[in-house]
Amino acid sequence: MNRNIFYCNNFIYLIFIAIGLFALTNCNKNKLEAPENTDWKSEESSSKLVSKEINYLRMNIKRQYSTNPDSAIYYYDRIIDLYHKEQMSYNEFDANLKLSELYSFRKGEAVKAISYYNKALKIMIMHEKFENENPYFHIDMGNMFYANKLFPQAKKSYLRAIRIARKQNNNFAISVGQNNIGILFRASGEYDSACVYFHKALVIRKKIIPLYEAQNYLYLAKVFAFKGLPDSILLYRSLGLEAMKRQASTTIDTTIITVSASKALTQDMYVYDANIMAIYYKDIQNYSKSIYYYKLTWQRSKELKDDMTTISCLLEISKLYVLIHDIKHAIKYAESTYQMALEIRSQDYVVNSTRLLSQLYDKTNNIAKANYYLTQNLNFTDSLDKSLVSVQKEADKILLITAQAEESLRSYLYKERDEGKIIKSQFFWIITEFILLIVLCLLVIYIYQKKRKLKIEHLKQVNMILRGLEKEEKNKGMKLSTDQIETVNKMENQLVILFDDEKIYTQKNLSLSDVARMLGTNITYLSQYINNNLNTTYNDYVNSYRIKDACRIFQNNTSLKYSIDQVSDMVGFGSRTTFYSTFKKMTGVTPAFFQKNVMTKEQLLDIDLNDMHGHSKVDAKLY
Repeated sequence: MNRNIFYCNNFIYLIFIAIGLFALTNCNKNKLEAPENTDWKSEESSSKLVSKEINYLRMNIKRQYSTNPDSAIYYYDRIIDLYHKEQMSYNEFDANLKLSELYSFRKGEAVKAISYYNKALKIMIMHEKFENENPYFHIDMGNMFYANKLFPQAKKSYLRAIRIARKQNNNFAISVGQNNIGILFRASGEYDSACVYFHKALVIRKKIIPLYEAQNYLYLAKVFAFKGLPDSILLYRSLGLEAMKRQASTTIDTTIITVSASKALTQDMYVYDANIMAIYYKDIQNYSKSIYYYKLTWQRSKELKDDMTTISCLLEISKLYVLIHDIKHAIKYAESTYQMALEIRSQDYVVNSTRLLSQLYDKTNNIAKANYYLTQNLNFTDSLDKSLVSVQKEADKILLITAQAEESLRSYLYKERDEGKIIKSQFFWIITEFILLIVLCLLVIYIYQKKRKLKIEHLKQVNMILRGLEKEEKNKGMKLSTDQIETVNKMENQLVILFDDEKIYTQKNLSLSDVARMLGTNITYLSQYINNNLNTTYNDYVNSYRIKDACRIFQNNTSLKYSIDQVSDMVGFGSRTTFYSTFKKMTGVTPAFFQKNVMTKEQLLDIDLNDMHGHSKVDAKLY
């Protein structure tokens, strides 16, 4: 059978090589037939007067962009008209994209932002027919969707950017797309998926500059903060700070990032770091430390004029003061949140802060102010509900505009493209499908054999565990003589009584201090005894008893009287997840597999798995 699998593997490899060679030949043929493309980049006008006017408009845009977006929009519209008349396609594309960004991030007018985005998209497609798309173009589009909480559309744009970047071997663009998907998953509460994408981007960014590496470590630390994993938070935070130290002693590569952008990113990361530590200390209920780091985040975000981070910190500080029963300071920071929310017109924070202030003043028996803020809360809640309806309508309008633009562009491309590049030879598809069918059949056979072999190995593992249980039962039945009992270590004898006879391991959250108290000793001595004399850790010692007991219950439970969750609860595990991971770690198989394949004593005596195909060494970790 092993020889057959070997031949099967080689045959699969040969088929894949043949397909690869065929595809490579076909790709080369297409490249030869395709027209030669010139680089698409910024153009200059042949007219000196036009060039002078364009330079004037560019200077005004640069001057007005950060302070007066309306003036910047006016100059952008004028410069786009000039680019169009002069047939400067790339410049027109770039200006439309910048105007789209301005409407999205400076004006908050999503419909107009999407409209200019679609204009830029049409120019790009007409010029390059999708062969040389700009990945950052789709990343910007994803950012606009994300800003309007259209997460599925944002993810689609980021994935498209990643596909384009892979074709161009643009690793940095790939990492940007992956990070943005990670941020999207984090915002929607899918923390495991966020970790996957942040790790993918980290692999790439480790090869670029330490500053970007540090950014990803801090992204991961924040995800672990939301997941409530303090050890992981501190680990990834320390890795991030270490990368930032390395960056401080490294010269900035200006081909990757400018010096000013590097400084801005570093400041952002210090804000991020303080925010992570604030969440960390809040999770471990060290509220004074958490308040300190939230105040640090607040100060740093104020310097960067990051209003949303600043206001969120004010509200968190107020809530933390409530937890430590400092109502005076809680009111102070809640009122600051309320005032700032009115200034930046954030209805969400007005609603949250007024609700909190009403509750706080009610606690201090200041009924007048409690009623005032309650009234404000009701008014703004009603206003917020109406605003959310309006936002949803705008989001629907954005989707409609985008869908219409993409449909028209697809129709345009279909008419313009050469039919010979779209419709493949029928013979080619028949051969390809036939080969794929053969490969699929071989893969099914291979997977079946692999699963069968794995099942046999797992059955051996179950067999060994059951035989170990049989042996342990026999040993328990043997009585020790008086002389033997005297020679048994007192501590070990007491532990055996507690765990074998009294079965204290069935208590949930059984701590080392609980056992030490039962033995009349201290934690340090008991821990040293378990580590040095029994060559194990306390957790493994307790869990070994629990897993053995679970195996016994499964063996006596062939009628499935108890479910896996019930067995987990019976032997003292606090959660199903912990039970599964510990059972798999100590036995090599899952509880479900063990329960399904468990044997009675009579069956155990009759079976000899060593006679079955595939002799592999099994490590029984419980015995």
